[in-house]
Amino acid sequence: MVTTDRGPYSSWLLAGALIVGAGLRFYGLDFGLPHTQARPDEGVLLHRALSVASGDLNPHFFNYPSLHIYVTAIACGLYYLLQLATGSIDGSAQFAARFVADPSELHLLGRSISAFYGIATIAVCAHLANRICGRRASEIAAWLLSMAFLHVRDSHFLAVDIAATFWGLLSVALMVNCCRPGSRNSWVAALALGLAISSKYSLALFLPALIYVGIGRHPQSLRSGCRESLMLLSVATAAFFITSPYVLLDVGSFLEDLTFEARHFGGGHGINLGNGWIHHLTVSLGLGLGWPLLLTSIAGLTWFVRQRTPEGVVLALACIGYFAVAGAGGTLFVRYGLPLVPLLCVTAAAWVSTQTRFHPRVGLAITILLLLVPGSRSIEHVALLARTDSRLLAAEWIESHISDGSVIAISGTDYSRPLLTPTRDWLAQRLSDVQENGHTGRRLRIALEAHEQAGPRYEILEVRAQNPQNLKSVVPPSLDTLIHRGAEWLLLPEHPLAYAETDAELLKGIRDAREVWRLQTIVCDNDEIAFDPIDAYFLPLTAHQCITHPGPSFRLLSLAGVAQPGEQSQW
Repeated sequence: MVTTDRGPYSSWLLAGALIVGAGLRFYGLDFGLPHTQARPDEGVLLHRALSVASGDLNPHFFNYPSLHIYVTAIACGLYYLLQLATGSIDGSAQFAARFVADPSELHLLGRSISAFYGIATIAVCAHLANRICGRRASEIAAWLLSMAFLHVRDSHFLAVDIAATFWGLLSVALMVNCCRPGSRNSWVAALALGLAISSKYSLALFLPALIYVGIGRHPQSLRSGCRESLMLLSVATAAFFITSPYVLLDVGSFLEDLTFEARHFGGGHGINLGNGWIHHLTVSLGLGLGWPLLLTSIAGLTWFVRQRTPEGVVLALACIGYFAVAGAGGTLFVRYGLPLVPLLCVTAAAWVSTQTRFHPRVGLAITILLLLVPGSRSIEHVALLARTDSRLLAAEWIESHISDGSVIAISGTDYSRPLLTPTRDWLAQRLSDVQENGHTGRRLRIALEAHEQAGPRYEILEVRAQNPQNLKSVVPPSLDTLIHRGAEWLLLPEHPLAYAETDAELLKGIRDAREVWRLQTIVCDNDEIAFDPIDAYFLPLTAHQCITHPGPSFRLLSLAGVAQPGEQSQW
Protein backbone atom coordinates (compact mmCIF):
# COMPACT_ATOMS: atom_id res chain seq x y z
CA MET A 1 0.00 0.00 0.00
CA VAL A 2 1.04 3.55 -0.61
CA THR A 3 0.32 4.68 2.93
CA THR A 4 -0.76 3.08 6.17
CA ASP A 5 -3.47 5.64 6.85
CA ARG A 6 -6.24 3.09 6.38
CA GLY A 7 -9.03 2.91 8.87
CA PRO A 8 -12.73 3.45 9.43
CA TYR A 9 -14.35 6.29 7.54
CA SER A 10 -15.18 9.52 9.29
CA SER A 11 -18.88 8.82 9.13
CA TRP A 12 -20.09 12.40 9.16
CA LEU A 13 -17.77 13.49 6.35
CA LEU A 14 -18.69 10.54 4.16
CA ALA A 15 -22.38 10.94 5.01
CA GLY A 16 -22.12 14.62 4.14
CA ALA A 17 -20.62 13.81 0.74
CA LEU A 18 -23.38 11.28 0.05
CA ILE A 19 -26.12 13.70 1.10
CA VAL A 20 -24.73 16.53 -1.03
CA GLY A 21 -24.21 14.12 -3.92
CA ALA A 22 -27.77 12.83 -3.62
CA GLY A 23 -29.19 16.35 -3.51
CA LEU A 24 -27.30 17.40 -6.61
CA ARG A 25 -28.36 14.27 -8.49
CA PHE A 26 -32.05 14.25 -7.57
CA TYR A 27 -32.75 17.98 -7.73
CA GLY A 28 -34.24 18.84 -11.10
CA LEU A 29 -34.58 15.17 -12.05
CA ASP A 30 -37.93 15.81 -13.77
CA PHE A 31 -36.42 18.38 -16.14
CA GLY A 32 -38.20 18.86 -19.46
CA LEU A 33 -40.98 16.37 -18.80
CA PRO A 34 -43.39 15.53 -20.31
CA HIS A 35 -41.24 16.47 -23.32
CA THR A 36 -39.29 13.26 -23.85
CA GLN A 37 -36.59 14.74 -26.10
CA ALA A 38 -35.11 17.09 -23.50
CA ARG A 39 -32.35 14.47 -23.15
CA PRO A 40 -31.63 12.55 -26.39
CA ASP A 41 -31.90 8.75 -26.48
CA GLU A 42 -33.89 8.34 -23.26
CA GLY A 43 -36.92 7.15 -25.18
CA VAL A 44 -34.90 4.53 -27.07
CA LEU A 45 -33.76 2.82 -23.89
CA LEU A 46 -37.12 3.14 -22.13
CA HIS A 47 -39.14 1.76 -25.04
CA ARG A 48 -36.80 -1.22 -25.35
CA ALA A 49 -37.15 -1.81 -21.61
CA LEU A 50 -40.95 -1.69 -21.83
CA SER A 51 -40.88 -4.18 -24.68
CA VAL A 52 -38.77 -6.52 -22.54
CA ALA A 53 -41.09 -5.99 -19.56
CA SER A 54 -44.05 -6.94 -21.73
CA GLY A 55 -42.54 -10.36 -22.38
CA ASP A 56 -40.17 -10.08 -25.37
CA LEU A 57 -36.77 -10.67 -23.76
CA ASN A 58 -34.94 -9.87 -26.98
CA PRO A 59 -34.29 -6.09 -26.94
CA HIS A 60 -33.86 -6.10 -30.75
CA PHE A 61 -31.31 -3.35 -30.14
CA PHE A 62 -27.58 -3.79 -29.63
CA ASN A 63 -26.12 -0.31 -30.04
CA TYR A 64 -25.91 -0.64 -26.26
CA PRO A 65 -25.50 -3.96 -24.44
CA SER A 66 -28.58 -5.23 -22.63
CA LEU A 67 -27.92 -5.10 -18.87
CA HIS A 68 -29.27 -1.62 -18.25
CA ILE A 69 -32.25 -2.32 -20.49
CA TYR A 70 -33.07 -5.33 -18.31
CA VAL A 71 -32.56 -3.34 -15.09
CA THR A 72 -34.92 -0.66 -16.37
CA ALA A 73 -37.39 -3.33 -17.49
CA ILE A 74 -37.42 -4.85 -14.00
CA ALA A 75 -38.02 -1.40 -12.47
CA CYS A 76 -40.89 -0.75 -14.90
CA GLY A 77 -42.38 -4.18 -14.15
CA LEU A 78 -42.26 -3.57 -10.41
CA TYR A 79 -43.80 -0.14 -10.90
CA TYR A 80 -46.59 -1.71 -12.97
CA LEU A 81 -47.28 -4.27 -10.23
CA LEU A 82 -47.36 -1.51 -7.63
CA GLN A 83 -49.85 0.47 -9.70
CA LEU A 84 -51.94 -2.65 -10.15
CA ALA A 85 -51.87 -3.51 -6.44
CA THR A 86 -52.91 -0.02 -5.39
CA GLY A 87 -55.78 0.09 -7.89
CA SER A 88 -54.30 2.98 -9.89
CA ILE A 89 -54.71 0.95 -13.06
CA ASP A 90 -56.81 -2.07 -13.99
CA GLY A 91 -54.43 -3.71 -16.45
CA SER A 92 -51.68 -3.39 -19.02
CA ALA A 93 -53.87 -1.56 -21.55
CA GLN A 94 -54.56 1.28 -19.14
CA PHE A 95 -50.89 1.32 -18.11
CA ALA A 96 -49.84 1.72 -21.76
CA ALA A 97 -52.47 4.41 -22.35
CA ARG A 98 -51.23 6.39 -19.35
CA PHE A 99 -47.67 6.15 -20.64
CA VAL A 100 -48.64 7.39 -24.10
CA ALA A 101 -50.69 10.25 -22.64
CA ASP A 102 -47.91 11.31 -20.26
CA PRO A 103 -44.58 9.40 -20.17
CA SER A 104 -43.24 11.45 -17.27
CA GLU A 105 -43.62 8.79 -14.57
CA LEU A 106 -41.57 6.12 -16.33
CA HIS A 107 -38.96 8.59 -17.55
CA LEU A 108 -38.58 9.79 -13.98
CA LEU A 109 -38.28 6.19 -12.81
CA GLY A 110 -35.49 5.54 -15.31
CA ARG A 111 -33.68 8.73 -14.37
CA SER A 112 -33.93 7.78 -10.70
CA ILE A 113 -32.04 4.57 -11.45
CA SER A 114 -29.17 6.64 -12.83
CA ALA A 115 -29.27 8.94 -9.81
CA PHE A 116 -29.03 5.97 -7.42
CA TYR A 117 -26.17 4.53 -9.46
CA GLY A 118 -24.48 7.93 -9.18
CA ILE A 119 -24.79 7.98 -5.40
CA ALA A 120 -23.53 4.40 -5.13
CA THR A 121 -20.51 5.40 -7.23
CA ILE A 122 -19.58 7.99 -4.60
CA ALA A 123 -19.48 5.25 -1.95
CA VAL A 124 -17.36 2.97 -4.15
CA CYS A 125 -15.04 5.89 -4.94
CA ALA A 126 -14.51 6.44 -1.21
CA HIS A 127 -13.84 2.72 -0.69
CA LEU A 128 -11.28 2.63 -3.50
CA ALA A 129 -9.44 5.71 -2.21
CA ASN A 130 -9.41 4.21 1.30
CA ARG A 131 -7.89 0.97 0.03
CA ILE A 132 -5.19 2.80 -1.87
CA CYS A 133 -4.31 5.75 0.30
CA GLY A 134 -6.26 5.71 3.52
CA ARG A 135 -9.12 7.37 5.30
CA ARG A 136 -8.33 11.01 4.48
CA ALA A 137 -8.08 10.20 0.79
CA SER A 138 -11.43 8.42 0.92
CA GLU A 139 -13.13 11.46 2.41
CA ILE A 140 -11.58 13.80 -0.15
CA ALA A 141 -12.44 11.48 -3.06
CA ALA A 142 -16.07 11.20 -1.93
CA TRP A 143 -16.46 14.97 -1.84
CA LEU A 144 -14.71 15.46 -5.17
CA LEU A 145 -17.01 12.99 -6.93
CA SER A 146 -20.13 14.19 -5.14
CA MET A 147 -19.72 17.59 -6.84
CA ALA A 148 -17.97 16.56 -10.08
CA PHE A 149 -19.93 18.44 -12.73
CA LEU A 150 -19.95 15.85 -15.52
CA HIS A 151 -20.99 13.08 -13.13
CA VAL A 152 -23.70 15.25 -11.55
CA ARG A 153 -25.03 16.26 -14.97
CA ASP A 154 -25.29 12.76 -16.42
CA SER A 155 -26.72 11.24 -13.23
CA HIS A 156 -29.95 13.00 -14.25
CA PHE A 157 -30.25 11.08 -17.53
CA LEU A 158 -32.05 7.88 -18.40
CA ALA A 159 -28.96 6.47 -20.10
CA VAL A 160 -26.36 3.73 -19.70
CA ASP A 161 -23.34 5.91 -18.90
CA ILE A 162 -23.66 6.33 -15.13
CA ALA A 163 -24.54 2.66 -14.62
CA ALA A 164 -21.51 1.61 -16.69
CA THR A 165 -19.32 4.02 -14.72
CA PHE A 166 -20.50 2.49 -11.44
CA TRP A 167 -19.77 -1.08 -12.52
CA GLY A 168 -16.45 -0.06 -14.04
CA LEU A 169 -15.34 1.70 -10.86
CA LEU A 170 -16.52 -1.23 -8.73
CA SER A 171 -14.44 -3.60 -10.86
CA VAL A 172 -11.35 -1.41 -10.41
CA ALA A 173 -11.95 -1.24 -6.65
CA LEU A 174 -12.21 -5.03 -6.49
CA MET A 175 -9.07 -5.37 -8.63
CA VAL A 176 -7.21 -3.19 -6.12
CA ASN A 177 -8.49 -5.43 -3.34
CA CYS A 178 -7.02 -8.38 -5.24
CA CYS A 179 -3.60 -6.75 -5.15
CA ARG A 180 -3.39 -7.26 -1.38
CA PRO A 181 -1.32 -10.23 -0.22
CA GLY A 182 -3.53 -13.19 0.62
CA SER A 183 -6.63 -11.77 -1.03
CA ARG A 184 -9.10 -14.23 -2.48
CA ASN A 185 -12.12 -14.29 -4.77
CA SER A 186 -10.51 -12.35 -7.60
CA TRP A 187 -13.36 -13.61 -9.78
CA VAL A 188 -15.65 -11.01 -8.17
CA ALA A 189 -13.64 -8.24 -9.87
CA ALA A 190 -14.06 -10.04 -13.19
CA LEU A 191 -17.80 -10.40 -12.55
CA ALA A 192 -18.14 -6.65 -11.93
CA LEU A 193 -16.19 -5.85 -15.08
CA GLY A 194 -18.40 -8.19 -17.10
CA LEU A 195 -21.43 -6.28 -15.82
CA ALA A 196 -19.72 -3.01 -16.74
CA ILE A 197 -19.13 -4.22 -20.30
CA SER A 198 -22.74 -5.44 -20.42
CA SER A 199 -23.77 -1.87 -19.58
CA LYS A 200 -21.54 -0.22 -22.19
CA TYR A 201 -19.14 -1.90 -24.59
CA SER A 202 -16.38 0.67 -24.07
CA LEU A 203 -15.74 -0.57 -20.53
CA ALA A 204 -13.96 -3.52 -22.15
CA LEU A 205 -11.02 -1.10 -22.20
CA PHE A 206 -10.54 -1.96 -18.49
CA LEU A 207 -9.69 -5.56 -19.43
CA PRO A 208 -5.89 -4.97 -19.53
CA ALA A 209 -6.06 -4.01 -15.85
CA LEU A 210 -7.89 -7.27 -15.10
CA ILE A 211 -5.26 -9.29 -16.99
CA TYR A 212 -2.52 -7.54 -15.04
CA VAL A 213 -4.22 -8.44 -11.76
CA GLY A 214 -4.37 -12.11 -12.73
CA ILE A 215 -0.70 -12.22 -13.67
CA GLY A 216 0.41 -10.05 -10.76
CA ARG A 217 -1.17 -12.37 -8.20
CA HIS A 218 1.40 -15.03 -9.09
CA PRO A 219 4.79 -13.26 -9.20
CA GLN A 220 6.65 -16.54 -8.88
CA SER A 221 4.88 -18.34 -11.71
CA LEU A 222 4.01 -16.76 -15.04
CA ARG A 223 2.11 -19.89 -16.01
CA SER A 224 -0.10 -19.68 -12.92
CA GLY A 225 -0.63 -15.98 -13.55
CA CYS A 226 -1.69 -16.59 -17.15
CA ARG A 227 -4.03 -19.33 -15.98
CA GLU A 228 -5.69 -16.99 -13.47
CA SER A 229 -5.94 -14.23 -16.07
CA LEU A 230 -7.67 -16.66 -18.40
CA MET A 231 -10.07 -17.59 -15.61
CA LEU A 232 -10.83 -13.91 -14.93
CA LEU A 233 -11.45 -13.23 -18.60
CA SER A 234 -13.78 -16.24 -18.72
CA VAL A 235 -15.78 -14.95 -15.74
CA ALA A 236 -16.05 -11.46 -17.26
CA THR A 237 -17.12 -12.95 -20.59
CA ALA A 238 -19.70 -15.19 -18.93
CA ALA A 239 -21.12 -12.25 -16.96
CA PHE A 240 -21.42 -10.27 -20.18
CA PHE A 241 -23.20 -13.02 -22.12
CA ILE A 242 -25.51 -13.98 -19.25
CA THR A 243 -26.72 -10.39 -18.84
CA SER A 244 -26.74 -9.66 -22.60
CA PRO A 245 -27.82 -13.11 -23.84
CA TYR A 246 -29.25 -12.06 -27.19
CA VAL A 247 -25.80 -10.98 -28.27
CA LEU A 248 -25.46 -14.72 -28.96
CA LEU A 249 -29.09 -15.64 -29.58
CA ASP A 250 -29.57 -12.86 -32.14
CA VAL A 251 -25.99 -12.61 -33.31
CA GLY A 252 -26.88 -11.19 -36.74
CA SER A 253 -28.59 -8.12 -35.29
CA PHE A 254 -25.81 -7.76 -32.71
CA LEU A 255 -23.07 -7.71 -35.34
CA GLU A 256 -25.03 -5.27 -37.50
CA ASP A 257 -25.53 -2.81 -34.63
CA LEU A 258 -22.00 -3.24 -33.30
CA THR A 259 -20.56 -2.60 -36.78
CA PHE A 260 -22.66 0.57 -37.02
CA GLU A 261 -21.36 1.77 -33.66
CA ALA A 262 -17.75 1.05 -34.63
CA ARG A 263 -18.14 3.00 -37.88
CA HIS A 264 -19.94 5.80 -36.09
CA PHE A 265 -17.19 6.04 -33.48
CA GLY A 266 -14.46 6.16 -36.09
CA GLY A 267 -16.24 8.31 -38.65
CA GLY A 268 -17.56 11.06 -36.41
CA HIS A 269 -20.96 12.58 -35.67
CA GLY A 270 -21.23 15.19 -38.39
CA ILE A 271 -18.83 17.76 -36.92
CA ASN A 272 -15.04 17.48 -36.97
CA LEU A 273 -13.88 18.26 -33.43
CA GLY A 274 -10.20 17.83 -34.17
CA ASN A 275 -7.81 15.68 -32.21
CA GLY A 276 -9.81 13.38 -29.95
CA TRP A 277 -7.30 13.23 -27.12
CA ILE A 278 -7.03 17.01 -26.96
CA HIS A 279 -10.81 17.38 -27.13
CA HIS A 280 -11.45 14.92 -24.31
CA LEU A 281 -8.65 16.44 -22.23
CA THR A 282 -9.74 20.05 -22.68
CA VAL A 283 -13.53 19.69 -22.99
CA SER A 284 -14.80 16.37 -21.60
CA LEU A 285 -12.44 16.39 -18.61
CA GLY A 286 -11.21 19.99 -18.51
CA LEU A 287 -14.75 21.36 -18.37
CA GLY A 288 -16.31 18.24 -16.83
CA LEU A 289 -14.01 18.33 -13.79
CA GLY A 290 -12.59 21.83 -13.89
CA TRP A 291 -8.96 22.47 -14.65
CA PRO A 292 -7.69 22.62 -11.02
CA LEU A 293 -9.16 19.18 -10.27
CA LEU A 294 -8.03 17.70 -13.60
CA LEU A 295 -4.45 18.91 -13.21
CA THR A 296 -4.34 17.61 -9.65
CA SER A 297 -5.67 14.24 -10.77
CA ILE A 298 -3.02 14.03 -13.51
CA ALA A 299 -0.38 14.84 -10.89
CA GLY A 300 -1.80 12.08 -8.72
CA LEU A 301 -1.85 9.57 -11.58
CA THR A 302 1.76 10.45 -12.46
CA TRP A 303 2.72 10.00 -8.83
CA PHE A 304 1.02 6.60 -8.76
CA VAL A 305 2.92 5.46 -11.82
CA ARG A 306 6.22 6.55 -10.30
CA GLN A 307 5.43 4.61 -7.11
CA ARG A 308 5.17 1.39 -9.19
CA THR A 309 2.74 -0.21 -6.76
CA PRO A 310 0.25 -2.82 -8.02
CA GLU A 311 -2.63 -0.50 -7.11
CA GLY A 312 -1.07 2.32 -9.10
CA VAL A 313 -0.56 0.06 -12.12
CA VAL A 314 -4.22 -0.98 -12.04
CA LEU A 315 -5.35 2.65 -11.97
CA ALA A 316 -2.88 3.64 -14.69
CA LEU A 317 -3.91 0.79 -16.98
CA ALA A 318 -7.60 1.63 -16.55
CA CYS A 319 -7.19 5.39 -17.05
CA ILE A 320 -4.54 5.47 -19.77
CA GLY A 321 -5.95 2.53 -21.72
CA TYR A 322 -9.46 3.98 -21.75
CA PHE A 323 -8.31 7.50 -22.63
CA ALA A 324 -6.03 6.26 -25.42
CA VAL A 325 -8.86 4.52 -27.25
CA ALA A 326 -11.63 7.03 -26.44
CA GLY A 327 -9.63 9.81 -28.08
CA ALA A 328 -8.76 7.78 -31.18
CA GLY A 329 -12.20 8.05 -32.78
CA GLY A 330 -14.06 10.80 -34.57
CA THR A 331 -17.19 10.74 -32.38
CA LEU A 332 -16.29 12.61 -29.22
CA PHE A 333 -19.31 13.00 -26.97
CA VAL A 334 -18.42 14.65 -23.66
CA ARG A 335 -20.10 11.79 -21.83
CA TYR A 336 -17.42 9.42 -23.14
CA GLY A 337 -15.17 10.82 -20.41
CA LEU A 338 -17.46 9.66 -17.60
CA PRO A 339 -15.73 6.33 -16.71
CA LEU A 340 -12.54 8.30 -16.00
CA VAL A 341 -14.17 10.84 -13.67
CA PRO A 342 -14.29 8.77 -10.42
CA LEU A 343 -10.85 7.29 -11.10
CA LEU A 344 -9.40 10.77 -11.50
CA CYS A 345 -11.15 11.88 -8.32
CA VAL A 346 -9.34 9.02 -6.55
CA THR A 347 -5.93 9.98 -7.96
CA ALA A 348 -6.46 13.64 -7.04
CA ALA A 349 -7.58 12.70 -3.54
CA ALA A 350 -4.58 10.41 -3.08
CA TRP A 351 -2.18 13.13 -4.18
CA VAL A 352 -3.71 15.76 -1.90
CA SER A 353 -3.80 13.32 1.02
CA THR A 354 -0.18 12.23 0.72
CA GLN A 355 1.27 15.65 -0.06
CA THR A 356 -0.48 17.27 2.91
CA ARG A 357 -0.20 14.33 5.31
CA PHE A 358 1.38 16.45 8.02
CA HIS A 359 -0.62 19.58 7.20
CA PRO A 360 -4.30 18.56 7.28
CA ARG A 361 -5.53 22.16 7.20
CA VAL A 362 -3.61 22.75 4.01
CA GLY A 363 -5.19 19.59 2.59
CA LEU A 364 -8.63 20.87 3.56
CA ALA A 365 -7.96 24.22 1.90
CA ILE A 366 -6.77 22.54 -1.31
CA THR A 367 -9.82 20.26 -1.35
CA ILE A 368 -12.16 23.26 -1.02
CA LEU A 369 -10.35 25.00 -3.88
CA LEU A 370 -10.65 21.89 -6.04
CA LEU A 371 -14.40 21.80 -5.34
CA LEU A 372 -15.10 25.41 -6.29
CA VAL A 373 -15.22 25.07 -10.08
CA PRO A 374 -17.07 21.74 -10.44
CA GLY A 375 -19.26 22.47 -7.45
CA SER A 376 -20.42 25.86 -8.75
CA ARG A 377 -21.11 24.40 -12.21
CA SER A 378 -23.06 21.52 -10.72
CA ILE A 379 -25.20 23.81 -8.56
CA GLU A 380 -25.87 26.21 -11.44
CA HIS A 381 -26.70 23.33 -13.78
CA VAL A 382 -29.23 21.61 -11.52
CA ALA A 383 -30.79 24.99 -10.73
CA LEU A 384 -31.39 25.43 -14.45
CA LEU A 385 -32.80 21.91 -14.72
CA ALA A 386 -35.42 22.85 -12.15
CA ARG A 387 -36.65 25.75 -14.31
CA THR A 388 -39.41 25.23 -16.87
CA ASP A 389 -38.02 24.10 -20.20
CA SER A 390 -38.40 26.56 -23.08
CA ARG A 391 -40.11 23.88 -25.19
CA LEU A 392 -42.83 23.65 -22.54
CA LEU A 393 -43.08 27.44 -22.29
CA ALA A 394 -43.50 27.65 -26.07
CA ALA A 395 -46.26 25.06 -25.99
CA GLU A 396 -48.03 26.90 -23.14
CA TRP A 397 -47.93 30.22 -25.01
CA ILE A 398 -49.19 28.70 -28.25
CA GLU A 399 -52.04 26.88 -26.51
CA SER A 400 -53.05 30.11 -24.76
CA HIS A 401 -52.94 32.37 -27.83
CA ILE A 402 -53.49 30.28 -31.00
CA SER A 403 -56.87 28.79 -31.74
CA ASP A 404 -57.67 25.10 -31.92
CA GLY A 405 -57.14 23.48 -35.33
CA SER A 406 -54.60 26.02 -36.58
CA VAL A 407 -51.83 24.88 -38.92
CA ILE A 408 -48.41 25.44 -37.34
CA ALA A 409 -45.13 24.82 -39.14
CA ILE A 410 -42.16 24.10 -36.87
CA SER A 411 -38.54 24.18 -37.98
CA GLY A 412 -35.63 22.37 -36.35
CA THR A 413 -35.46 18.76 -35.18
CA ASP A 414 -37.51 16.64 -32.78
CA TYR A 415 -35.16 17.78 -30.02
CA SER A 416 -35.98 21.47 -30.50
CA ARG A 417 -39.73 21.29 -31.12
CA PRO A 418 -42.29 22.08 -28.40
CA LEU A 419 -44.77 19.45 -27.26
CA LEU A 420 -48.06 20.31 -28.99
CA THR A 421 -51.11 18.06 -29.19
CA PRO A 422 -51.86 17.11 -32.81
CA THR A 423 -55.34 16.73 -34.24
CA ARG A 424 -56.86 13.28 -34.60
CA ASP A 425 -56.60 13.60 -38.40
CA TRP A 426 -52.88 14.24 -38.01
CA LEU A 427 -52.51 11.16 -35.78
CA ALA A 428 -54.45 9.01 -38.24
CA GLN A 429 -52.32 10.16 -41.16
CA ARG A 430 -49.08 9.60 -39.21
CA LEU A 431 -50.27 6.09 -38.25
CA SER A 432 -50.95 5.31 -41.91
CA ASP A 433 -47.51 6.64 -42.88
CA VAL A 434 -45.56 4.62 -40.32
CA GLN A 435 -47.50 1.46 -41.14
CA GLU A 436 -46.58 1.91 -44.79
CA ASN A 437 -42.96 1.95 -43.60
CA GLY A 438 -43.41 -1.43 -41.91
CA HIS A 439 -43.96 -0.27 -38.32
CA THR A 440 -46.88 -1.16 -36.08
CA GLY A 441 -47.48 2.38 -34.78
CA ARG A 442 -48.70 1.01 -31.44
CA ARG A 443 -48.33 4.27 -29.56
CA LEU A 444 -50.17 6.16 -32.31
CA ARG A 445 -53.01 3.63 -32.17
CA ILE A 446 -53.26 4.04 -28.40
CA ALA A 447 -53.31 7.82 -28.78
CA LEU A 448 -56.11 7.58 -31.34
CA GLU A 449 -58.16 5.24 -29.14
CA ALA A 450 -57.77 7.47 -26.09
CA HIS A 451 -60.48 9.85 -24.95
CA GLU A 452 -60.33 13.35 -26.35
CA GLN A 453 -57.98 15.44 -24.24
CA ALA A 454 -58.89 18.90 -23.07
CA GLY A 455 -57.08 21.76 -24.75
CA PRO A 456 -56.38 22.80 -28.32
CA ARG A 457 -55.06 20.50 -31.04
CA TYR A 458 -53.04 21.55 -34.06
CA GLU A 459 -52.15 20.48 -37.57
CA ILE A 460 -48.37 20.32 -37.30
CA LEU A 461 -46.04 20.64 -40.26
CA GLU A 462 -42.48 19.53 -39.50
CA VAL A 463 -40.06 21.55 -41.62
CA ARG A 464 -37.19 19.27 -42.66
CA ALA A 465 -34.87 19.09 -45.64
CA GLN A 466 -34.98 15.28 -45.58
CA ASN A 467 -38.04 13.02 -45.47
CA PRO A 468 -36.82 9.44 -45.99
CA GLN A 469 -40.04 7.89 -44.61
CA ASN A 470 -42.25 10.05 -46.84
CA LEU A 471 -44.31 11.32 -43.90
CA LYS A 472 -47.14 13.58 -44.98
CA SER A 473 -46.62 15.95 -42.06
CA VAL A 474 -43.00 16.61 -43.06
CA VAL A 475 -42.52 19.50 -45.51
CA PRO A 476 -39.38 20.90 -47.16
CA PRO A 477 -38.03 24.31 -46.03
CA SER A 478 -39.85 26.24 -48.76
CA LEU A 479 -42.15 29.18 -48.09
CA ASP A 480 -44.26 28.27 -51.12
CA THR A 481 -44.77 24.76 -49.78
CA LEU A 482 -45.72 26.02 -46.32
CA ILE A 483 -48.36 28.34 -47.74
CA HIS A 484 -49.68 25.69 -50.12
CA ARG A 485 -50.11 23.41 -47.10
CA GLY A 486 -52.04 26.11 -45.27
CA ALA A 487 -49.47 27.04 -42.63
CA GLU A 488 -50.66 30.04 -40.63
CA TRP A 489 -47.78 30.18 -38.18
CA LEU A 490 -44.07 29.34 -38.28
CA LEU A 491 -42.17 28.54 -35.09
CA LEU A 492 -38.40 28.90 -35.35
CA PRO A 493 -36.07 27.49 -32.68
CA GLU A 494 -32.73 29.27 -32.33
CA HIS A 495 -29.61 27.96 -30.64
CA PRO A 496 -25.86 27.54 -31.23
CA LEU A 497 -26.41 23.79 -31.60
CA ALA A 498 -27.09 22.56 -35.12
CA TYR A 499 -30.18 20.70 -33.89
CA ALA A 500 -32.10 23.99 -33.91
CA GLU A 501 -30.95 25.31 -37.29
CA THR A 502 -33.38 26.69 -39.85
CA ASP A 503 -32.74 26.61 -43.60
CA ALA A 504 -31.07 29.84 -44.77
CA GLU A 505 -33.29 30.21 -47.83
CA LEU A 506 -36.42 29.86 -45.72
CA LEU A 507 -35.11 32.57 -43.38
CA LYS A 508 -34.64 34.91 -46.34
CA GLY A 509 -38.19 34.27 -47.53
CA ILE A 510 -39.75 35.09 -44.17
CA ARG A 511 -37.67 38.12 -43.23
CA ASP A 512 -40.74 40.35 -43.64
CA ALA A 513 -43.01 38.07 -41.61
CA ARG A 514 -44.57 39.54 -38.50
CA GLU A 515 -43.09 38.30 -35.26
CA VAL A 516 -45.80 37.75 -32.66
CA TRP A 517 -43.83 36.18 -29.82
CA ARG A 518 -40.24 35.61 -28.79
CA LEU A 519 -38.57 33.66 -26.00
CA GLN A 520 -34.85 34.28 -25.48
CA THR A 521 -33.01 31.67 -23.41
CA ILE A 522 -29.40 32.81 -23.99
CA VAL A 523 -28.46 36.28 -22.75
CA CYS A 524 -24.72 36.27 -23.57
CA ASP A 525 -22.74 36.07 -26.78
CA ASN A 526 -22.48 32.50 -28.01
CA ASP A 527 -18.68 32.70 -27.89
CA GLU A 528 -18.83 32.92 -24.09
CA ILE A 529 -20.65 29.58 -23.73
CA ALA A 530 -19.36 26.04 -24.32
CA PHE A 531 -21.77 23.30 -25.41
CA ASP A 532 -21.16 19.73 -26.45
CA PRO A 533 -21.57 20.55 -30.15
CA ILE A 534 -22.59 17.05 -31.26
CA ASP A 535 -25.11 16.36 -28.49
CA ALA A 536 -28.72 17.58 -28.73
CA TYR A 537 -28.69 18.72 -25.12
CA PHE A 538 -29.39 22.43 -24.87
CA LEU A 539 -27.68 23.23 -21.57
CA PRO A 540 -24.00 24.26 -21.63
CA LEU A 541 -20.84 22.99 -20.00
CA THR A 542 -19.89 26.47 -18.81
CA ALA A 543 -21.40 29.95 -18.29
CA HIS A 544 -24.69 28.69 -16.91
CA GLN A 545 -25.45 32.22 -15.75
CA CYS A 546 -25.98 33.10 -19.43
CA ILE A 547 -28.99 30.75 -19.65
CA THR A 548 -32.49 31.65 -18.49
CA HIS A 549 -34.21 28.32 -19.26
CA PRO A 550 -33.22 24.91 -20.59
CA GLY A 551 -33.96 24.52 -24.29
CA PRO A 552 -33.61 26.69 -27.38
CA SER A 553 -34.85 30.22 -27.94
CA PHE A 554 -38.00 30.61 -30.05
CA ARG A 555 -39.56 33.04 -32.49
CA LEU A 556 -43.18 32.66 -33.60
CA LEU A 557 -44.03 34.30 -36.92
CA SER A 558 -47.39 34.93 -38.56
CA LEU A 559 -47.44 33.85 -42.22
CA ALA A 560 -50.69 35.66 -42.96
CA GLY A 561 -50.12 37.85 -46.00
CA VAL A 562 -46.39 37.08 -46.25
CA ALA A 563 -46.56 35.66 -49.77
CA GLN A 564 -48.81 33.84 -52.16
CA PRO A 565 -47.86 30.70 -54.06
CA GLY A 566 -45.73 31.59 -57.05
CA GLU A 567 -44.34 34.79 -55.56
CA GLN A 568 -41.31 32.89 -54.29
CA SER A 569 -39.01 30.69 -56.34
CA GLN A 570 -40.72 27.41 -57.22
CA TRP A 571 -39.81 24.30 -55.21
